[in-house]
Amino acid sequence: MTKCRLLLVSKCSMLLTVLGLSEDRERASFIKKRILCDLSDQRKKILGEIIGLLHDVAALSEENKMPARNLAAVWVPNLIRNEDPQEDMRILTLANKFLEILITLAPEIFE
Repeated sequence: MTKCRLLLVSKCSMLLTVLGLSEDRERASFIKKRILCDLSDQRKKILGEIIGLLHDVAALSEENKMPARNLAAVWVPNLIRNEDPQEDMRILTLANKFLEILITLAPEIFE
């Protein structure tokens, strides 16, 4: 059975672009227009639900000790992949930071 993760990031440069943007508004816009646009409507909906739930959990991090950074570290192997499986390990840090941004900006990205 093939592993199927919700979000395929075909180029490391896309992650670097998101991380290089300084404004949350710019990050949300880039993610919507350049990354999520390649997903089917079904995958977008599923990803939006998962990320929305993670956003809600992170909002209670004072009580549960699970800020967006920790949630990203746990969930990134299940949600984000690269076209080249060997590249997955090389981009893990970037993917963690990217997922942390998705969780933090969930209301703006998945509105």
